Amino acid sequence: MSARGRDEYRRSLFDKHGPEAADHMRAVSSLIIPVVAGAFIGGALAAQKGYSALAVVLSAIAGSVLFGTWWWFFVTRLSYGAGQPRLRAAELYAKSELRERAEKLYRSVQRLPRLTAKDDVFASNRLVDLYLAWPGHETKGLRELRRLIDTYPETDVAERARAGLVTLKSQLGVAE
Repeated sequence: MSARGRDEYRRSLFDKHGPEAADHMRAVSSLIIPVVAGAFIGGALAAQKGYSALAVVLSAIAGSVLFGTWWWFFVTRLSYGAGQPRLRAAELYAKSELRERAEKLYRSVQRLPRLTAKDDVFASNRLVDLYLAWPGHETKGLRELRRLIDTYPETDVAERARAGLVTLKSQLGVAE
């Protein structure tokens, strides 16, 4: 067979997007019902008013586009945090000991524009855990704990980070 024959491997959606591909597929599949419902509603309203067949078809298409867009934006996009797929992917990379990739994903979550405090704290705590399990990177955990203290002063998060900082310093033998 030639180099361009049938045995050539074609990259799948999962090859291109990694673990986030499942979330993409779930989001797209959640659009099927709203798109079909929008088509029926648009077509039925046009048929009820006695429009021509072409206008009924166009109304069905417009209804599916409008309702699908509304569903995508207001339900799918706003109900799921943007950090969750990245956090799940980072967890998988960390479990597979692909620490560099996990670190990049946790950091990318921290840089999201509308990051929730919950996702930020989770990413920082998981970075601390990652650094502690990563030989030669243990002291980076101190930086993450300090960031939590500075970001969330006078909260339970900062209090726990301070306690963790003291414990980690004693474990690593680091003095300020």
